[in-house]
Amino acid sequence: KMYSDGSVIQLTTQRRKFSSVIMNNKGFVSGSENDGCVYLYDGQKVMQISEPLAYPYITDINKKGQVVWHGGDESGLNIYCFDGRNTQKITDFGFNISPQIADNGIIAWLGSDNSTSGLNLFRYVGNKSYQLTFDDEGYGDIHMSANGQIVMNGSDGQDAEIFFYDGHNVKQLTNIMPAI
Repeated sequence: KMYSDGSVIQLTTQRRKFSSVIMNNKGFVSGSENDGCVYLYDGQKVMQISEPLAYPYITDINKKGQVVWHGGDESGLNIYCFDGRNTQKITDFGFNISPQIADNGIIAWLGSDNSTSGLNLFRYVGNKSYQLTFDDEGYGDIHMSANGQIVMNGSDGQDAEIFFYDGHNVKQLTNIMPAI
């Protein structure tokens, strides 16, 4: 059910347990724990935009209505994107979480191909993935601006720090000294 203009609207007659609901001015999207599918409500109708996945978790929707999420399949926990018409699997390896999508369609996420012990930052632009960090320390939360700049927390090997990706380089913004 959805509240809109002073009234509650029922979106589906099926009994489902929805999780990770997010929204923007184009509608809202949610993952279903019942059948493992991702659903998008565009203001007119509810559409299924994914095949069944283990643990679908929606993390972002941009101004154009493009949606990114992670979900499990036979090759691991992967990143998926609905571009408004089609759904595409962005990754096909390892452990990938927390995708974000900029208004220009650039996607960023944290992932591991199991060659390092930590999560590294990845970026997807124009049908190609790029790994932006290459270390064992790992990163935590990421947030992306509408134009694709990324801020994240992570470790410099000693303590927690804040890092920034400006479109070309990852820069450490803080240098917090560890407690003695």
